[in-house]
Amino acid sequence: MIHDPGGPSEKHIKAQADIDAYRGIFPVSTPISCGDVVEYGDGSGTPTRLVVADYRIFELVSPSHTDVFWEGALPHRSGAPGLRLSDLHPELIAATGDLFVDGSYSRAVVEALLALEHRVSRQSGIDATGSDLMTQAFSGEPAPVAIAVLDGADGRAEQEGLRLLFTGVVEGIETPKRHELLHRDSPERTLEQLAMVSSLFHLLDRAYHRTAD
Repeated sequence: MIHDPGGPSEKHIKAQADIDAYRGIFPVSTPISCGDVVEYGDGSGTPTRLVVADYRIFELVSPSHTDVFWEGALPHRSGAPGLRLSDLHPELIAATGDLFVDGSYSRAVVEALLALEHRVSRQSGIDATGSDLMTQAFSGEPAPVAIAVLDGADGRAEQEGLRLLFTGVVEGIETPKRHELLHRDSPERTLEQLAMVSSLFHLLDRAYHRTAD
């Protein structure tokens, strides 16, 4: 990894990572900045150079790691206006990116929802699935996963509304998709559904960081 390539503070750092065409997985201890260059190869020719466009640090998942995304390397597919695969939450890209690129749209949605269930289960410590998991994880005072930002009665109403949102996504999307795995859905509709799940991952991030603080 080359930090500040060509600049006054250029620095070369060796790091172990799993790298593919659009994403790299690094240890959280690896110092990473946007604009850094990652250089790798198999020793048989000119090394491949990738530029860091974005990165996200995940300390909650096991093993903890940093997701790194390459400049211009992530496949872009048009969905809703301005929506791209690279705009999704990194955990979703990890779970569904290859499936989406291969055209396995229905299976990508199923895997996205399974990833959401696994994340809620880890964050809440509750061993359940589907709507049962969502009800247990987001209910109670305090709820195992408190995602509301308001206080008092407004906060309780917000928490209940978000619980219904999580439950509705699982019941409204997951069940039909499990029975339609052979149906080739459109990339546009798939991206819209993945974006809905992505927003729930960001809510979980917010709840986790607020609890950690």
